[in-house]
Amino acid sequence: GEQVRPPPEVLEKGPAEPKTVHPAEIGKEKTASITRTSDEPAPAPQPAASLHIALATAIPPPLRTADEFMSSKSEKLTYLISLLGVPVGSVELEAKNNNGEVRITLRTKTNSALSSIYPVDDLIETRHIGGNFIITKIRQQEGTFRSDIGFTIFLRDKRVFWIDRIRNRISNETIPNSDVLDTLSSFYYLRNRPLQVGKTELLHIYDGDTYAPVPVEILGQEEVRLRNFKKVDTLLLRHVKQ
Repeated sequence: GEQVRPPPEVLEKGPAEPKTVHPAEIGKEKTASITRTSDEPAPAPQPAASLHIALATAIPPPLRTADEFMSSKSEKLTYLISLLGVPVGSVELEAKNNNGEVRITLRTKTNSALSSIYPVDDLIETRHIGGNFIITKIRQQEGTFRSDIGFTIFLRDKRVFWIDRIRNRISNETIPNSDVLDTLSSFYYLRNRPLQVGKTELLHIYDGDTYAPVPVEILGQEEVRLRNFKKVDTLLLRHVKQ
């Protein structure tokens, strides 16, 4: 038959019987206890609120900052690829700093003439999240070759999660320190360093599925003339093989 619950005033008398409360019912129980009487004092702050405040203040500070990689809000570099003096494609390298989140994109494409023979459409995109995570996607189309991989570098945990979406493979790897960067980020990091001729900079790079320490030697200064005949002062670097 129908179960009849006693009125609220009866529930207030005597000790309450112990019962098991499902987590989903916790909010409902709090509402019922508040509406039983009108002369009860206001309840103390719930532990959940204190936990929320504690979590908000416990967010770790960023290990890397946008200033290490970029000195401006955005920039875009465009390169022309030629083969025996004939244009065959282009490369666009773009970087943005959106409120501390760095996003770097590298796109390589063949032009319409070569695409009909050997199409190339490569995209590398990397993002810095909160100064503690680096997320990189690498998609390649070169002729009949296809590749689609990605990885996340957990700087604070010193580990990497890697995935190959085409071959359905994944891996979790450890890295030796929190200085590890992807290839694109390492380029901007090195360029933003106060480089000195005769010195060697050590980069820690995770490139696709492999970690490697990469020493870079600053050999000297060099003047480069651009296509518009403008002269630019540059530094000559060399990767030191180990």
